[in-house]
Amino acid sequence: LEAAMAGEQTIFLTAQKDIEVDLPKESDLYRVGTVAKIKQIVKLPGDSVRVLVEGMYRAKLCEVLLEEPYFACVCSKIEEDDDSYAVRDALLRKLKEVFERYFSYNSRINSESMVSIMTIDDAAKLTDVIASNINLKYTDKQRVLEAISLTERVTELIAILENEIEIVRLEQNISEKVKTQIDK
Repeated sequence: LEAAMAGEQTIFLTAQKDIEVDLPKESDLYRVGTVAKIKQIVKLPGDSVRVLVEGMYRAKLCEVLLEEPYFACVCSKIEEDDDSYAVRDALLRKLKEVFERYFSYNSRINSESMVSIMTIDDAAKLTDVIASNINLKYTDKQRVLEAISLTERVTELIAILENEIEIVRLEQNISEKVKTQIDK
């Protein structure tokens, strides 16, 4: 973080394949991540640090130049497909429709966030915002991040949201059955 702050204040963020590994090597990292701008660093008690970043673009890890005392790498920006306006519009509409259903089943998202998210009119940006702001397993988020074409990314996210809707619906059914049993 100190080296990044002394330079361009950008950092490549990627997840570890196994979060239990304390000292990851290159092979422990996913190849696709996000280049982000460091906005703020807050030192917390002990050796902890809280970092506020703003994602700039998706990128692919090309080469690790240094592993100690921190990772330094070369990465390349992942360019968005140049889908037709009609395709992008259809993806946007379908994603908004499914996300609205997800929201109706999920009380963990506040109304202000929902309104803000629904005003986004770019399918790529909407995909990134939804995937980063909902509570999903990091492996699911990674699958969305790694899908190269916009159609693949939106389709992957829609499938994940549909699955989450089904899980929440089943949980509600189970809760109702349990309540019925208790009331007997």
